[in-house]
Order: sequence, then C-alpha cells, then structure tokens
Amino acid sequence: MRKIARQNGKNPLFDAALIRRIIKNPVYCGKIAYGRRKTEKVHGTRNDYHLVEQEDYLLADGLHEAIVPEDVWNVAQEKIERYAKKYEHVNKQKNEKVHMLSVIIDNISD
Repeated sequence: MRKIARQNGKNPLFDAALIRRIIKNPVYCGKIAYGRRKTEKVHGTRNDYHLVEQEDYLLADGLHEAIVPEDVWNVAQEKIERYAKKYEHVNKQKNEKVHMLSVIIDNISD
C-alpha cells in the first residue's frame, strides 16, 4: 500500500515508526490528548530543545467521531506495551570485548 508523498517525499511506503505513531494517537478513538509531549532543553546547549513523550497526560472526549472503537484502541495500546523492545544499556570497560563465537570455541576446547 502506498501513501501520499508529503513534505520531502522520500519514503512512499508506510514505515514502522509511522504505523506506531498512528496506533498510539488517541484521536482515532475519538479522544483528544493534552500534554502528550513536552519540549525540554538539550543539556549543554544554548537554544536547542527536543520533544519528550510524557507518561501522564490528560485524555478527554473529543467532539469528532471515532474511527476505531475505544476498546479496540485500548487493546492495541496494551499490545504495543507488551511487545515493545526494551533495551538494557550495559556499561562495559574499554578493555572488555564480547566475541559472539567464543562460546563455540570454549565448547570445542573442552
């Protein structure tokens, strides 16, 4: 399925990030969200800011008609949270290296 090319028009297809933003948008279930994102200053810069998504925000009924029923939207939100990949940052020393095949070599030498 192709989308209408807008702005820079580089990607004519729906990518995963766009689908995720659409699924997370409460407008499709007839709601309006207040305070979903907040601009925060980038530390160490003078005039740079970036958007940060907030956990707690106000969700109110909108005057528009819902495209997706609210119960289906809630199930989609639960599914997104359940299948979201959580990456754990591991601090390694500069002299530590991880070799993926070292387990096989250790098994052969034993």
